[in-house]
Amino acid sequence: MRVTVEISTTSWRQLARGAVTPLLVLCLVYFLWVIRSLLPPFLVALFIAALLHPVVNRLQKRGISRQRAVAELFGVAVLGVVL
Repeated sequence: MRVTVEISTTSWRQLARGAVTPLLVLCLVYFLWVIRSLLPPFLVALFIAALLHPVVNRLQKRGISRQRAVAELFGVAVLGVVL
């Protein structure tokens, strides 16, 4: 008497997904832990960029080039910090 066991490809995919997902999460957590001192400046820059994006778009609609709009906003920010 011979017994055969068949394993479908879906179970292999589920097994692989179940093994790979926690590994990827652990790698992401480790990566964020390693770069934790670099994250705050990037998050601040992201917040400022998201805040100024509508202003740049509005200046661009008024006929000012995007480069000039960004340069002018940068200049205003520098003047605000200096003064």
